[in-house]
Amino acid sequence: MVSCHSCNNQFDGYKDLALHIASTKKGHRKGKKWAASYLLKVNALNSKKDNYGRSQLTEVEKENKKEMGREISGETMVVDTSCPNCKRKSPQILPVEFGRSSIAWRDNKYMVVLCSSCRGNRYDL
Repeated sequence: MVSCHSCNNQFDGYKDLALHIASTKKGHRKGKKWAASYLLKVNALNSKKDNYGRSQLTEVEKENKKEMGREISGETMVVDTSCPNCKRKSPQILPVEFGRSSIAWRDNKYMVVLCSSCRGNRYDL
C-alpha cells in the first residue's frame, strides 16, 4: 500500500498513485512532475511488452548472416586520422581493410576516427 503525501489516501501501487496525482486539478503540485514521468515510463514499457514482432531466423537467414561477416586479414597500416570529438589530428594504426575502404568517413585527406584518449578502452580496433 502506498499513501499520497498530500491527501493521505491509500493506493495499491505506484501506478494508481501516479494516476491519482495526474488526474487532480488542484493540489499535489510537488508530485505532478513525478507522476507524469512515471506514467510515461509505464506506458512505454507496456507498449514494449505488446510488441511480438520478433521471430526466430530460418536456416537460410542464418546462412546469409554468416556470409555477411567480413574477414579481416590482420594486416595493419598507418593512417592520418582526425578525431570528431576533440578535433585532434594524429596518425593511427588501423586494419588495412578499413584504411583502404571507400565508404569510411573521411574529412579531406584525414580519416575520421576517435582518438585513443576520446575512445578510452571502449573500442578495440
